[in-house]
This record gives sequence, structure tokens and C-alpha cells, in this order.
Amino acid sequence: MRVDNHVHIRHIMLYHFEKGHTAAEAFRDLNELFENNDQNKTYVDLWQTLNDKLSLFPRYQNKNPGASDVDIKHFEQHHRIQLPDDVKQAIHIHDGRDKIDYGLCLRLASTDLLPLSQWVPFEERDWASELFEELSNDGSCAVKSLQDDVQAHLVAYRKNSDLKKNKAFHRLSPELIVIGQGMDDYCEEYLLSVRTGRIYLQILNIPEWKLHAESMAEWLRLSSELVDKNLKRVKESYDDD
Repeated sequence: MRVDNHVHIRHIMLYHFEKGHTAAEAFRDLNELFENNDQNKTYVDLWQTLNDKLSLFPRYQNKNPGASDVDIKHFEQHHRIQLPDDVKQAIHIHDGRDKIDYGLCLRLASTDLLPLSQWVPFEERDWASELFEELSNDGSCAVKSLQDDVQAHLVAYRKNSDLKKNKAFHRLSPELIVIGQGMDDYCEEYLLSVRTGRIYLQILNIPEWKLHAESMAEWLRLSSELVDKNLKRVKESYDDD
């Protein structure tokens, strides 16, 4: 752990000493504090970079206020899950936004990430059975990592594939959360793995499920790269809206 302000470190250590905490406990808490600060700065920079690249196209930016700790905690408690830390950091900076209907045909985090209030468990979707049927068979239309990320629900599905009658399936805590919507023509949805933080793209019209990003940070980086590579396309789409 390396920090620039040693005065603050001494104040924090004194606080722990007065509380009777051990040196190991104090060091652990300090590490968590500064790691969270570093991660927070990472997401501030990632969002800022993407928004800067879209400065000429403000409708495609995301400058929404971040989701509050209270809202995130309520979401987690309601669904009996714990969101990955990096996901919470990302939406702390900017919460998602309402979907642009038939807008930009690029998969950008700034346009496709939905507000936390619109996130829902994938397992409650009417079409969830399509994915679990695919994973139970050869799985050729879905990536292998999905089997690991939905392993509890997959076990329950294999015991009873009729999800309308499968109470054990629906008693489980969600393993996938729908966090975004992509291109309307293909009925695309982004699915967040609660277990690993991976983000999958579901294309219902094919149907197909593929890994889109290993983390929220990667999705934001990919989005910035897409804008750089498709600036003309972004401009044409923006002018047509």
C-alpha cells in the first residue's frame, strides 16, 4: 500500500488504536479504503474518457448521477444477492439511462446500460428457458463460461425443465441480472453474472449468447474503442435521429 498523505494515515491508525483494534485489522481496513479509492478513480476516468469521445454527440453520452449506496443495498437485499464490487463502483459514478429506441447501432455502455431501477433477474424472464435448454443440450449457441455462472439454476432446470412448475428453480437467488438493452432489431439484452461480474450479450432473434466483456471496466474500454473506430458511423446515426 502506497499513499501520498502520511498525516491522514496517522489519524486513521490512531482511530484504530483508540478502538482497541489490532495492527492487522487496521492495515486491512486501510488497504480496503485505498483500494476502493483507486477503483473509484478508475471508473471516473473510464466514464470520462467515453463521454469525452462522445462530446459532439451528447444524446449518446451518459452523465446521469450515480446510484446511491442506499439504492444499491436495497436492490441487493430485495434480490438476495451481492453485486460485484466493480459493478457497484461503475454505477456509483453514473447510473444507467433509459434506452434509446432505434438509436445508435453500436454496443456502448453509455447508451445501453439501464438504470439500476430497471435491472431484473434474468431467471424471471419468460425466455429464460431458451438459455437453460441450450445449456442442457450441446450448448453450441452459448459460451461455456455461462454454464459455470448459472450452475445452481442449471442443476434445478435439469431436474424439471418446466419452469412454470419448477419451484426449486425460482427459489434460488438470481445468478444473472439483465442490466442493459442493445440493438432493437435483434432483441439484445446484456446479462450480468452475479458470480463473476462477466457481461454476456443475449441476441434473442438468433438465438445466441456470447461473452461481451469480462467486467464493467472492460465494457467501458471497449465502448471507447468502438467510438474511435466508428466515428463516421456514430455521426451518421446521430444526424439521422
